[in-house]
This record gives sequence, structure tokens and C-alpha cells, in this order.
Amino acid sequence: MRRKSLVEDILETSFKNPVFGVVISIFFVGLGFYLTGKQAPPMAKPSEVMFIPTMHLFGKVSFIFSVIVLIATGIGYAVLSTKKKQQTAFFKTRSTLDDLKNLSWKEFEEYVGSLFEKMGYSVEVTGGLKDGGVDLIVRKEGKTSLIQCKNYRVSKVSLSMVRDFYGAMNANLNFQTGYFITTGIFTLEAKTFAEDKPIELIDGARLMDYVQIGDVKPVSQEKPVKKDVVEKPPACPKCGSNMVLRTAKKGSTAGSQFWGCSTYPKCNGTKSYSLSVE
Repeated sequence: MRRKSLVEDILETSFKNPVFGVVISIFFVGLGFYLTGKQAPPMAKPSEVMFIPTMHLFGKVSFIFSVIVLIATGIGYAVLSTKKKQQTAFFKTRSTLDDLKNLSWKEFEEYVGSLFEKMGYSVEVTGGLKDGGVDLIVRKEGKTSLIQCKNYRVSKVSLSMVRDFYGAMNANLNFQTGYFITTGIFTLEAKTFAEDKPIELIDGARLMDYVQIGDVKPVSQEKPVKKDVVEKPPACPKCGSNMVLRTAKKGSTAGSQFWGCSTYPKCNGTKSYSLSVE
């Protein structure tokens, strides 16, 4: 991946934060006045006198660069704001799991990023052909989380994919948690691998729950203690797919838990929740 130049970094930051662009522009204006105002001191050496025109030239360049940054900041901020509004309006129309599955991989990454932004996170999109196994970096309250996104219609997220993501997490020293988010489902081996690691596996059904609730629970970094009670997901009585544990939000059963089909809304099969002792 090509490394960005200093000018590209300045302009990109200015687009996202116009105040930064204005400050940079003012800095270069001041630098320009300083350099163009330089005069050779009395009895100056010939070498010092010869250097003055060069300083004046750099001063004029600073003036020009300040104008470029200021204009680019305004245009870039306007373009990004318009794009953000259009993106938000588009994502509001994606209300079902099938809608999300029809997004491109890039749109899905942006969708997940917008979901975390709604929850108060700052989001950095790193996805691409050379993303290093991390699509998004999100930060909130001084904590950093890494996110991998996989938009699948049928395929399952395998053990090797989750293991690779964990390797990418370990390659980043400054992080607290990791989220592997997919519109599909995870294999049993992948779930087992993530059990004692700071990784939250979010399949399509859970993703839709988070979209409706508007919050994602943080992952505990402590190794989980073995429970006395084991939750055994049953098969859906309607279609035979795996079921996931959900919490009722409305009606007389609000707050109680139940099993719901993992393919919802395609299948709305439900089953009462029960615990089995190990």
C-alpha cells in the first residue's frame, strides 16, 4: 500500500476537520510573512545576501499553499458532508438482513462504521485489498477496538478466518477488543476458538439485534470462567437452521429470553428458552 505524503495527510485531515485546515492555512500565511519580510543585515556576508531571495521565494510559496489548503478544505468538507448525508439516507433503507447481504463489501464496511459512529465511536476505515486483516479501527473513551467485516449470503465464517483476524489483532499493540462481524454465520470451530479471547463474534442475526438496539456490548478481556449452566442452541422447528438467543422487547414478555431462528426475517421460527445443567 502506497504511503501517503505529508500534503495528502494535511488535506485529508482538513476535509474531515475544517478547523484544522484553517489553522494550517493561518500557519502558512504567518510563515509567508516571516520569510518575505527577511532582509539582509548591515555588513552581511555575500553568502547571506544571496540566500535572501530564496527565503522570499519560499515565503511566496507558503502564501500559495495556504490558499490551496483553505480552498481545498472548504470544497473537501462540503463534498464529504454531502456524501455522508447521502450515505446515511441510503443506509436507512437497509432494514433487513437480506438488504445488508446485497451491499457490496465496501458498502458493508461503511455500514458497520456508521453503526459504530451512532454509538459514539470515532471510526477509521482501513479496509481494502491490503487491509492487514482489519477493516475498521474504532475508538471510544480512550479504548481502541479492531473490526473485521465479512458480507456473506451463504458462506460460513471458518476457524481459519477468525484465527487470521486474531493474528492481525496481535500485530496491533494498541487495542482492547476485536469484533468479527458478518451477515452470515460462524462455524462451531470458529466460535470455540474465540471463547477465551477478546473477540466478539457477531453473526447476521445478532447484527440485526444490534442495529435495532443501537448498542454493541464491549468484550471482556478476562478469560471467561466456566459456567455451571450450558446454553444449547436448538434447531429451528420451521426450517431446521441454528437458533440464537434473543430478548423480547415488546408485549407482556418484554425482557424475557427466547430462541429465534438465525435466518430471521427469512424465517420467524421461535422456541421457548430453557437451560440445561452440564
